[in-house]
Amino acid sequence: MMMLLLYATTMGVSAQENEKKSSFFDNTNFEIKTLYGLKQHSMQPLNLSMQLSYSFSDKLSLMVAIERNHTQIDLNDYKTYANSTLLGGGLAYVWMKDHSYCYDARLQVLNSIGSPLLKQTTFDIGINLYGRCKKHRLSPIIGLGFRYQQSHTIGIRDWGGLYAIVGIRF
Repeated sequence: MMMLLLYATTMGVSAQENEKKSSFFDNTNFEIKTLYGLKQHSMQPLNLSMQLSYSFSDKLSLMVAIERNHTQIDLNDYKTYANSTLLGGGLAYVWMKDHSYCYDARLQVLNSIGSPLLKQTTFDIGINLYGRCKKHRLSPIIGLGFRYQQSHTIGIRDWGGLYAIVGIRF
């Protein structure tokens, strides 16, 4: 009888621990990162991104992102910069985990907001590596991917190319 009572007590404690682990804040992450793209068509993007994600499961997350785009444009030996603010979102799928790291694939779509000099829609696919958030609440994040920036500004071409990201995940 004593063993049964002890077992029932530990089941209640483990159920409470599982409830604590699945709280809203445990499933929410915030990332601050920079994106550096390769030069193409005399254009080279450099973005500062802030991203909020919510994990529905151990594998799938929904993201909302805001980015400040700063693109260098070379026009006939003259360098200029076009800026815009992008807002959008996407999905992340964790395809591999080990004891310390998570690897995810992300699809993202962003669109310029306000009245920027560079009006664009951005399509992005990438792979990221970061520390497991259950283990480390603060973790570096690195990634590689391909981005296509569809320009809606007359005189500025579309840009498509490889990029690298470096940042911090909370």
